[in-house]
Amino acid sequence: MTMLKKSIQYFIAFFLIVIIFSCAPKGPQQQKPGPVNVAVQKISATDAVYYDEYPASVVALNQVELRPQVNGYITAMHFKEGDRVKKGQKLYSIDQQQYQAAYQQSI
Repeated sequence: MTMLKKSIQYFIAFFLIVIIFSCAPKGPQQQKPGPVNVAVQKISATDAVYYDEYPASVVALNQVELRPQVNGYITAMHFKEGDRVKKGQKLYSIDQQQYQAAYQQSI
């Protein structure tokens, strides 16, 4: 036989062996999985509330910078931070000792 005929015979023999083994039973059959447990919950219609949070800084529309016209130590504040103040309202008290001493010397 020629080399080509032997190669074809080997190929056919190999092909038949592969077909025979692929059709053979594969051993014990695996059982199909049973039903899956499912949790069931009753639903009802309700209102959904959605909100978003964003980082921000709050700044007043009108701001005033306060500067003293005299020197001295502040002894009292006559308002709370964030309070509304009116024109002419007393805001701070300044230590009177320095001014009292200057007045006493001038007399």
